[in-house]
Amino acid sequence: SQALSETQKRMSRSFPTCFVECVPGVTGVSVLRRAAGLAESRLYVALRGVVGESCSPSALAALRWLYTAVGSVAPRLEAIPLYEGWESRPLADRIDCAVAAQVPEAVGFEGAVLVRAAAVAGVATDAEASTVHEAVAVGGTFDRLHAGHRLLLAASALVCRSRLYVGVAGDRLLANKPLAHLVEPFDVRASNVVDFVARLKPTLDVRISSLVDPKAPPKAATVEEISALVVSEETLPGARQVAAMRRDAGITTPLEFVVVGLVFARDKPDASVADKLSSSHLRAADDGAALAATTPTVVSHHHAAAV
Repeated sequence: SQALSETQKRMSRSFPTCFVECVPGVTGVSVLRRAAGLAESRLYVALRGVVGESCSPSALAALRWLYTAVGSVAPRLEAIPLYEGWESRPLADRIDCAVAAQVPEAVGFEGAVLVRAAAVAGVATDAEASTVHEAVAVGGTFDRLHAGHRLLLAASALVCRSRLYVGVAGDRLLANKPLAHLVEPFDVRASNVVDFVARLKPTLDVRISSLVDPKAPPKAATVEEISALVVSEETLPGARQVAAMRRDAGITTPLEFVVVGLVFARDKPDASVADKLSSSHLRAADDGAALAATTPTVVSHHHAAAV
């Protein structure tokens, strides 16, 4: 058979840490998915034309685009967005593979394998009005940190300048979840959140709290300095309840809702909430894989005789 081309050989491999540069939109999806398929554990995504320290609609839309595309290929992959000007500070990791027209001249790219991609077209800088908050709150279960969680945390880091309050559901609060015995312990989930945010924006002061009582007010309802709450579309009603608790506590500082879209397990135009990427689905997948690994193969009498 004909020998594989050099590019095909590279595409058949996987690399611990990869880098890709792309413009959010239809034309960039295939490049981003290609990179997600090559990365084993971590993927840095340079988003052309997207400015950090901004919670403009286009910046949040770019994050949703990123995690939807990555989630459709590798839902558990740690994808880290990089914004305009990212070259001014070194990356935390050595890059093993770059999906780009050429390897950028930045610290950490020496020796990286290059998988050729079309040159990235220039785009205008995002100049929309934006608001950045000193203190921001976000909450979730964060079990099996996946693309949906990473979107929520990336949006939080994007709009936060100093302190990020993260409410992580306590173990007892998740006791009635499907396959609850497979839920990662609180300490593991909290540690994963802290580690990911540190890669997104190492200057942030991340403050973890345990959510143990669904009726108890969260930090966003009791800490006056928090001025923004990051939520997904489906949890917006709960955010309104938090705002009401805040008013009841006598806090007059306005609370801005930063709403991010859902990330779906399958990229299809008619996707509904039932199709969203979820920890429950990933636990079920892990449970099925574990069951398959421990179930002995049954050989029929007919097959045994043939052997």
